[in-house]
Amino acid sequence: MQVLSPGVNRVLAFGVLLFGVGLSLWGVGYIRNAFASSKWPTTNGVIDWADVRESRDVDDDTWTYTVRAVYRYEVDETGYVSDRVRFGIMTRSSFYRERMPEEMKRYAAGKEITVYYKPDNPEVAVLEPGVGLDTFLFLFLGLIVAFVGALGAFTTPFQVGREPLPPLSRFRPSIRRGRP
Repeated sequence: MQVLSPGVNRVLAFGVLLFGVGLSLWGVGYIRNAFASSKWPTTNGVIDWADVRESRDVDDDTWTYTVRAVYRYEVDETGYVSDRVRFGIMTRSSFYRERMPEEMKRYAAGKEITVYYKPDNPEVAVLEPGVGLDTFLFLFLGLIVAFVGALGAFTTPFQVGREPLPPLSRFRPSIRRGRP
């Protein structure tokens, strides 16, 4: 089995750490937009199309449902198209199956809707403003990935240029009578 040198391990761990930090920072921006979205200005829009995607988990025979919608809106006579329903994941478990027809009525094609848009960047818009528990997903995932990267980066011994230690299985104690 080929063992990577500690130097390569450290570089990979720093890469994982940086990826985790980047994901966390992106998550913070995502959360800031979610909190701010309830105070954003609004405009009228129209749903172009919407559907519910059903996915089945073969392992435990459960279904999840994802609401998707595409809508058009105008800000200062400039047209925009977006598909963000809210900040967070629009996936629902099979527990919500009975509520899906109700959700789809809210986003029926041709229906007029209220669109909340970011004042300094109207391309960023949402139909359901505010924060949900799943809004924090990217921040938490980023922190976990960064933590794992930090463990690898700062616990890898500094052995650059030296052979890695052999596996512990080579040091099995042998039982010899009469010898220490």
